[in-house]
Amino acid sequence: MRLVERSVRINTIVRESFTIAADRSLSDAAKAKAMRRHSLALFGHFASITVGLAVAVGLPIFLVWLLAFARLWSFEGALEATLSWPFLIAGLLAFLPAIMRSERRNEG
Repeated sequence: MRLVERSVRINTIVRESFTIAADRSLSDAAKAKAMRRHSLALFGHFASITVGLAVAVGLPIFLVWLLAFARLWSFEGALEATLSWPFLIAGLLAFLPAIMRSERRNEG
């Protein structure tokens, strides 16, 4: 979901805002225009991170609910299975290649 890259971009926007606010050569109108642009960019990043986190949390819950709704598995049984050691270990093993690929991309 590139949350780390988005947070780095947010940090850059905030630093640019501080620089603009401290710049004595800019008029108040120019500062206000830049601040409006930065505030809209920050709001956009906030919205995308919020939606991304909601999807990350909501998708697994939705899948468990879907299994229960289709009567393939009880809701309690599905939740219990997701908290079992074999499931957690399998999830970690499935997640490790994504982490390693991300680390290689950041190094290169």
